[in-house]
Amino acid sequence: MSQNTRQEERQIWLTPKEMNQLILSAPSNRDKLIMQLGSQCGLRISETRTLRVDDLIEREVENDLKYFATIRNGKDTTGDGGHTREIWIPKDTWSTIRLVINEYNLQKQHYLVPSRNGGGLSDTGARNIVKKIGERAFESNNNKQQISICEQP
Repeated sequence: MSQNTRQEERQIWLTPKEMNQLILSAPSNRDKLIMQLGSQCGLRISETRTLRVDDLIEREVENDLKYFATIRNGKDTTGDGGHTREIWIPKDTWSTIRLVINEYNLQKQHYLVPSRNGGGLSDTGARNIVKKIGERAFESNNNKQQISICEQP
């Protein structure tokens, strides 16, 4: 069996309802935020874990307050190095961001999703959080098919 065939067998697409259930099953606001930034904002694990409070932006757009984040050194897809881009953040994700900032007393220079020791999470640490949330949802729903999230090929 080729590597691509095995990877294709592991791919599972979640419905918006299933993704929302995963987000709600997160044991903490920080873990919920990791799930929201990935599923609602399209961030990769490496982008989520390196996001800092200082990267967050509130801006008025057409008389309405909107929320954004600057992603620095995103995934290099061209060989030119990672690029900076701005992403939109939905209001419910922004609310979770505010909860995490207050809960951890984060300052501008701090990582938005801190590790237990106050520094940034490693890629492995962040992936393990997502994997555990998926496993918990699988166990609690008695699903017939195992959900594998962020599994490395």
